[in-house]
Amino acid sequence: MAKVLLDPSKATSMMYAGASTFVTCKDGDRDNIITITWQSSFCPAPAIVGISVTPKRFSYDMIKNAGEYVINIPNKELLWELHYCGYMSGRDVDKFKETGLTREPAHILKTPMIKECIANIECKICNVYPIADGLYSIFVAEVVAAHADDRYFDGSFWKTGETGGAELLHYLGGTKYAKLGETVDFKDAVKKAKA
Repeated sequence: MAKVLLDPSKATSMMYAGASTFVTCKDGDRDNIITITWQSSFCPAPAIVGISVTPKRFSYDMIKNAGEYVINIPNKELLWELHYCGYMSGRDVDKFKETGLTREPAHILKTPMIKECIANIECKICNVYPIADGLYSIFVAEVVAAHADDRYFDGSFWKTGETGGAELLHYLGGTKYAKLGETVDFKDAVKKAKA
């Protein structure tokens, strides 16, 4: 899988789908993978994104101390790994080792990317906002580099519906996920409404 380096502003388009993601973090010699379903893009230029993490998570202090993280977007083939990283703690296991996911050097950050993911977004933290009386924090970050496999992302949109298109995973709760599989265009709906 060959990934291309994109303008950081394209990262917000990668996140519009709201897919479940891996977030990698590194603090000193230790790194970890956390599954995140609460993430968002806030601004395209400069590209500003955010993730929500509870201080109870092992990754919370790692992310806060390092001041950076990488959002790694998987395709459906990584469902088992995505779910595993959401339910196991980095306090107890080396998630890279247990899942077989591969550390890949980031373009700018010290935090590793996940090689098997179809997109990676390198993020440098700008602000941390505690919410819900400190039960969670939103780590707001500027995208400093974005990478995507051009078989799945055309530089503006995820390719879907075609053979081999992106099938991003969306967490529904428990052990249930939905996958992105078809693109519909609002323009087609307008044409149909006017007909």
